[in-house]
Amino acid sequence: MLSRPNSVLSESAYTNDVIDLMYKLMEYRNQEIRHRLEKVGRAASMLHLDVLLLIYHFAKFGTGNILEIGPYIGGSTIAAAIGARESGTPKKIISVEAEGRLKHRRIPSRNIFKDLKKNLARFGVLEDLQWKKAAIPLFFLSLLFSRIFWRSGG
Repeated sequence: MLSRPNSVLSESAYTNDVIDLMYKLMEYRNQEIRHRLEKVGRAASMLHLDVLLLIYHFAKFGTGNILEIGPYIGGSTIAAAIGARESGTPKKIISVEAEGRLKHRRIPSRNIFKDLKKNLARFGVLEDLQWKKAAIPLFFLSLLFSRIFWRSGG
């Protein structure tokens, strides 16, 4: 996985990691996963196909579990679940959504949580993850992430 360089040597290794990741992304564009995630993107995501492919990649090759906050109607969640499933390693995926509605010109939702659940089932990943409705105020999440970021030196 990519991490911040702290020397000239590690900067070179970091650059090589970035280039390797870009080559991998180009490979994915010619594989079946591209077609699967294009369908996901059309139905359930505001994210660019390349972003969905990268989420898939990190879920497939990353270590540890996955926490997603704010999946909207599930595009990124589906990409992560497919990647985690293909990793061959059991991974826990926890997805937290605050519910509500959104007027979006391409993929609006009158009930985000209902549409999220429907899309997870439609693409066969509903049983692969744990998900929760959240009644957490956004300012609390911002505070939490700023503390995590500050502690990690980010």
